[in-house]
Amino acid sequence: MGPNYANEVFWKMQGGQTGEAAVNSWELAFRLGIQTSSIFINSANSVSLYQVPNTDTSGWSTLDTTGLQTWHQLFNSDTSWEYGAFDRSSTGFPDFSWGDYDFTSHVVTGDSLYVIKLGGSVYKKLWIVKKDFGNWTFRYANLDNTGDQVVTLNNADYTDKNFAYYSITNGSALNLEPNTSDWDVLFTRYLTLLPPDNTPYLVTGVLNNVGVTVAEANGVDVQSVDPADYENFYVSSISEIGYDWKYFDMNLNQFAVVADLCYFVKSLDGNVYKIVFTGFEGAATGNISWEQSSAITSIHSINSDLNSAMVYPNPVSDKLNLVFDLKKNSSNLKIALFNLDGKEVFHAATSANAGLNQQQFLMPELSNGLYLLKLDDGGSVINLKVIINR
Repeated sequence: MGPNYANEVFWKMQGGQTGEAAVNSWELAFRLGIQTSSIFINSANSVSLYQVPNTDTSGWSTLDTTGLQTWHQLFNSDTSWEYGAFDRSSTGFPDFSWGDYDFTSHVVTGDSLYVIKLGGSVYKKLWIVKKDFGNWTFRYANLDNTGDQVVTLNNADYTDKNFAYYSITNGSALNLEPNTSDWDVLFTRYLTLLPPDNTPYLVTGVLNNVGVTVAEANGVDVQSVDPADYENFYVSSISEIGYDWKYFDMNLNQFAVVADLCYFVKSLDGNVYKIVFTGFEGAATGNISWEQSSAITSIHSINSDLNSAMVYPNPVSDKLNLVFDLKKNSSNLKIALFNLDGKEVFHAATSANAGLNQQQFLMPELSNGLYLLKLDDGGSVINLKVIINR
């Protein structure tokens, strides 16, 4: 990644590095595609986001930042690409937090204002104007209304990409990713929220692409572990590999990797790969080392009818919101929740239409802890980690 983690690196399990992008080159990332709505900020580039309280877009020209430090600060999800910082206050479809979906026009129209802090403590006001059939329009200006800009990012300009990127600092749209089908994991920096009080913490780690799932094997002999034992533990959380495969050894005053930990990655090419981290050199070089080997050929494929899924909020207290994307209509979608002993503690069946769906389920009285949610449409399965915290 380079000294001070200067670059994000895109990696394909079969083929190696397929791209890189300078971490400080962008501030906003807009999810592409007709049926997506997420917008991410670049926390690794010192970007912070605040939602303006007690106003709507009519307050654009008179926006007052008094009390900014007490405003609600927004962070990206580190579990799904469908839930960026701008989506964190969503109350559920058709409310996407930054805007509302119109069932007639099929346009999401922005109804909220934001203040974004760029590197160097530069503040701008920001309005996501609309998403219209995959095309994003947004507006930003200085707090004194100078430098007012309206920008449109056209979906057609970013064929086979997950995100279109934008630099407010340079006033430029950026095409930074390899094609979606050309990478499996991303070496990057991102914010995670640490328990018990959700303290934001910037970490260096690995996030996986849409459609890639990962199973963690912890406390094992990494050379002899059998991937077949983990077939039911693959999850679609983008940070399942994440950052905690390493730690700082205070006695040696250097980073070390967890010796009895490995991951199985179901990649977009339909194969399963085992990865074992062997080294992490920190900010001095940004070097990360791992051993990678082909484990088994998987039936998992990009032909799955379930594109992606996520749960929010996570941890869950009483109501579980499930968001999932289907390639085609399903009349028999099964949802089941299992404890760590493999016992089913909740199940439901539902129907859903092709595209992005959101459904809410009332959780039974369950003990606090980690659970595995299984989403099964009869032909494909997605597993999600769910934390119950009442």
